[in-house]
Amino acid sequence: KQLDKAEKALFRAAERQEQARAALAALLARHGAESADELRERIAHAEQRRLAADARRQRLRNLQAALGTTDEATVRTLFSDTDQAGLPEEIDALAAEVRDLQETGESLRNERAQVLERMARLASSDEIARLRQEQEAVRAEMAAEALDWSRAMLAKRLLDEAKATFERERQPQVLKEASEFFRLLTNGRYAGIFSPLGGDRQLQARREDGETRTPDQLSRGTVEQLYLALRFGFLADSARKGMCLPVLMDEILVNFDPSRSRAAARAIGRLAESQQILYFTCHPGVAELLEASAPGTRVARLAEEYARR
Repeated sequence: KQLDKAEKALFRAAERQEQARAALAALLARHGAESADELRERIAHAEQRRLAADARRQRLRNLQAALGTTDEATVRTLFSDTDQAGLPEEIDALAAEVRDLQETGESLRNERAQVLERMARLASSDEIARLRQEQEAVRAEMAAEALDWSRAMLAKRLLDEAKATFERERQPQVLKEASEFFRLLTNGRYAGIFSPLGGDRQLQARREDGETRTPDQLSRGTVEQLYLALRFGFLADSARKGMCLPVLMDEILVNFDPSRSRAAARAIGRLAESQQILYFTCHPGVAELLEASAPGTRVARLAEEYARR
């Protein structure tokens, strides 16, 4: 740090020295001199010219009186009226500043040499060697820790992939059946339902893009579709195991919008392939929807007088 500070100070001193030299050179150039001594000579000559000018002015007046003319411009063009009395002081000041800067630069160069010598002594000391040895030991320890970390991360990645595969492929048959119905009910927006490993194993819905949501993150209509899919999955699984009982439904589409109603009708048609379903409704449109979505549907209309009872 001391070396850097000394070098910066030396650089600034050199800049100031260069500026002073440039100012002196500009001053010399302005007056057409090549050196300070020459400029001093020019100043002395200028002083002599001033004295001569005074004498010439006196002589001019004498000439005017003798010649009987008042045109002073004709005579003044022969003389210089430049006032250079202050130039010697300015030159002396600049020269003194240059000398000061040279002394400062020499001092900074000496200080830089001392700092370099101290750095050389430190580089060859036992403390530097000990610190370098300690640095290498720390680097080796860091490399070992990095290897352990990479192994742990690889193991975690493999476990996460195994867990995801299990959750995707080894779910209970009921959830597999329910996932298919949930996909039908949501028109393919959700790929299925699964129960994650560990924790409270709360049911989750998986979207087509892989994003998962819990029931409290779903809309009311989607939650009703989720639980309806679970009921359909349980019925389909029961039928697969030989417990094929009639299914009674009463206005289960009442809270669904038209799009969800059509999707639910297709899901009911799928369930009707393995179950006998009795669906009760007072809406003719629902009966027509089921007829269109579930082949083999038979509609039985109760007499109006019996229905009022």
